[in-house]
Amino acid sequence: MRERETITEAIPAEYPGIPGVRPLRLGPVIVDPPLIQAPLLDYTNHFYRTLLRSFGGVGLTTTELVHARGLIERWERTGEVPLQLWGLGRELGPLAIQLWDRDPSWLSRAVRLILDRFRPAVIDLNFGCPSYQVSHCSEGGAGLLKHPERIGELVAAAVEAASGVPVTAKIRLGWDPSANVAGRVAEIVEAAGAAGLTVHGRFATQKMAGKADWHAIVAVRGHLQAIPLIGNGDITTAEAAVEAFCRWKVDGVMIGRAAVSRPWIFREIAALLAGRPVPPPPSPEEEREILLTQVDRLAADLSPQTALVLAQKYACRLGVGRAGASRYRLAVSQARSLEELRRAIREYFPLTERAKRFCCRPPE
Repeated sequence: MRERETITEAIPAEYPGIPGVRPLRLGPVIVDPPLIQAPLLDYTNHFYRTLLRSFGGVGLTTTELVHARGLIERWERTGEVPLQLWGLGRELGPLAIQLWDRDPSWLSRAVRLILDRFRPAVIDLNFGCPSYQVSHCSEGGAGLLKHPERIGELVAAAVEAASGVPVTAKIRLGWDPSANVAGRVAEIVEAAGAAGLTVHGRFATQKMAGKADWHAIVAVRGHLQAIPLIGNGDITTAEAAVEAFCRWKVDGVMIGRAAVSRPWIFREIAALLAGRPVPPPPSPEEEREILLTQVDRLAADLSPQTALVLAQKYACRLGVGRAGASRYRLAVSQARSLEELRRAIREYFPLTERAKRFCCRPPE
């Protein structure tokens, strides 16, 4: 069980590198710097979050999204929690646990169980996941953007069950471009007692296609009275994060896919906030060793098959955009054991010039 995370009462002064930008307050919790790791299914597990913390710069880490009802039923049946919550007791904070459900009663029970078992700094509610299983089959995640009043009921239930631990929400602009409901949902979420709101600048039907609409993100601010607005979408560089603060005037930035491919991005942004030179990225050889170390960590704590699947997913993300990425991903995905995976990484990472003819940039 985690000890209750230390809470800071006073917000520190603005950062010297970017005047006007300050640490983020979520209720009694201070997120310093105001940089949040986005939850990504099958990627942002304990091992990844630990790696992220080792580079520094991230203010708040977040678990993968967890189904509230599934969590309760598994706990009552086996006394175990899902893999998404594995290893929390060993992590540095502050940490947010993200939940999703469409039923307030299941959500309340899950919040109480999580607070009793793990004591996170923040409970985050997902109303933005566009996956078919979550949004269509289970009518949760982004599917709830069709029913803003139900979102209010879910937030209110979580806030009541959380007993003072801040509850935040993550949304998209709406289900489809015919109905931008982000402003209305923002008002409902704040009225229900949420301590912060993250807006991803796409509609659910877009998934990750097109570009995030930061004009639409910042328009949500006019619907909020007091809680902070966190922007999310297409932040792929430290400079893009600075633009989010300076041009769009968001209170915080959440980064997902770019931080999986480049887990040192948060330290780069933190350096700019502090007015320091941006540290150089790891060399290709260092990246390869980081990846091999991640494989070893997974192998030490999980079953060989589970470790292999998770390691393959992460290894492929580190190949995004590189010369020879197609051949590298093929070698990684064809590995049938952890040792085969290690050999594939050693042979094809860093990717060599001779493999350029196989190169194709995978969709993100």
